[in-house]
Amino acid sequence: MNRRLQFRHVPGTSPIHRLRAETKVVILLALSSTLAFVPRWSVLALGAVVAGVVFVLARLPVGVLAPPPQVFLTVVGFSAAFSLLAGGEPTVAGLSVGALLDLARLVALGIVLVSYAALLSWTTPPAAIGLGLGRMVRPLRRIGVPADELATIIALTVRSLPLVSEELRIADDARRSRPRPVQGNRTVRDLVDLGAVIVVGTHRRARELARTMVARGSITAPHDDPEPFGVADVLAVIVVAALVATVLIWR
Repeated sequence: MNRRLQFRHVPGTSPIHRLRAETKVVILLALSSTLAFVPRWSVLALGAVVAGVVFVLARLPVGVLAPPPQVFLTVVGFSAAFSLLAGGEPTVAGLSVGALLDLARLVALGIVLVSYAALLSWTTPPAAIGLGLGRMVRPLRRIGVPADELATIIALTVRSLPLVSEELRIADDARRSRPRPVQGNRTVRDLVDLGAVIVVGTHRRARELARTMVARGSITAPHDDPEPFGVADVLAVIVVAALVATVLIWR
């Protein structure tokens, strides 16, 4: 069975689910920035452990995980072959594997960062992420930034990600179901047709969303009344801040 990694909200009542969206976004930014600026193997291992702990605390089903796509494995394989040709220190069994180790560290960093984004999407509804980001930028209104319009753009962008993902899936499934030509190569034509279908589909989704907003009588994101920050939010921020400070101090 061909399973794909789905960045969709998984309902739940775990402590991670109950955290405010702003708290999780701030934690995601802090951890991702730290890993990007200090990409040592020990820090990457610590980041992977944090992702595993959050996964367990969120009580997410194992079914949300999926093997990497074949194209990713192919690209990594070709990159590894060229990295071996590039050489570099150290040398293992007569082979210079310095560039290969750098590639492995880059791939590990990407996997950890993607896991953080997946954890955010699995434990937070898209609407809550958009509204939370909007609330975070609203203080910029004091310096003349159009915060309401910016909040609306952010909310719509986050909310549209699952819709665009669904359009991509439908278009790709339709392309795969088409019979292959007996002779000749139709790759370029398939790519052009796929691009046209995606553009038309996303424009249709955007038009429907705009009509809904106009019918609602407002073109800005709603000003909701969220629950106040709880003890769990404060503790989560303190723990992550201490973790980040420790990594930066002992770098």
